[in-house]
Amino acid sequence: MCILTMKPTVSDKNTYLGIVADSNEKLILKILDVYGKMATTIQTQIEGSMHELIVNISDLKVGVYVVNAFSVTGSFLKAIKFHKTN
Repeated sequence: MCILTMKPTVSDKNTYLGIVADSNEKLILKILDVYGKMATTIQTQIEGSMHELIVNISDLKVGVYVVNAFSVTGSFLKAIKFHKTN
C-alpha cells in the first residue's frame, strides 16, 4: 500500500488521501497535534487498486496536525502535515 497525496492540506471539514493498494488491506491513520498528543485514530479497509479516501477532520480543533499512516502489520507508510481551519 502507498499513500500518494493528501489534498487539501488546509481544510475545515474534509481532506482526501490518494491511496494505491495491491490487494484488500487495512489502513490505520493516527492523527497527532503539534505537541505529539493523539487527536484521533481512524481504521479503514482499503480495496485493491487506486482510491481517494475522505478523511473527516471537522471534529478537530483549529491547529496544525500530522497524520501518520500505517499498514495493518504496523509498517509506517507516510507522515503528512495539515492545517485544520475553522
